[in-house]
Amino acid sequence: MHAPHWLEQLRTELVSRKLPPRYVARFVLELSDHLNDSLEDPMSMDAFGLHDAVRPLGLPSEIAESAAAQYRQRSFSGRHPIVAFVAMPIVLLPLLWFGALMAWIGVGAGVAALGLGDMKFEVHDSPLARVATLLLLFGVVELPILLSTAFICRLASRAAVGWKWQMLACFVLAVVASMAVADVVMPTPDSKGRAFFGLGVSAHPQASQIVQFILPLAIGLAALTWQLKTRRRMLAS
Repeated sequence: MHAPHWLEQLRTELVSRKLPPRYVARFVLELSDHLNDSLEDPMSMDAFGLHDAVRPLGLPSEIAESAAAQYRQRSFSGRHPIVAFVAMPIVLLPLLWFGALMAWIGVGAGVAALGLGDMKFEVHDSPLARVATLLLLFGVVELPILLSTAFICRLASRAAVGWKWQMLACFVLAVVASMAVADVVMPTPDSKGRAFFGLGVSAHPQASQIVQFILPLAIGLAALTWQLKTRRRMLAS
């Protein structure tokens, strides 16, 4: 088999195993350099000739499978996918929610300490207040969902564990995300406003909870689509 054709087959096999593009390029380049060094060696040329230079290396599928297994062993998520893509999402999203709430409280406390206002809802209902409320809910509830899902998808891609683990993690995040309930009641001249955030399961979920369930799954599918397009571009180039 010609060395260039063998290298192209190896590249295809590596890409099909969901290995990152940079790793594939570096792996193929290193093997190409090794083959070039072998072909430039007169003793090596006498031994097996130009067209058979890759025969001692084995089949591209065998090398790709070995390379993929070794690559997954390099990372914790590759060695322990259950922990990384089942257990961690259960903990990750609540931690981000907690961090967002603490950041919100910290900002409010800082504003109060500077004498610019207090942490009570004293502003009457208005279009500006409604926009601020939506931004608040997005920052506390939706943004952690976006960040945690993007992190998990990136982790799965770098670990080359395949689409099943990635979508399983997104499903776990979707279940946890759907449990979040947040509400802000705007103040009126007769009453003060209030904010609420909690976790719970209901037989009649709110529309926001349904959206929160769909969001991680949509992000996961979008990430898979992008990864597939990237692999196709690599194979076409």
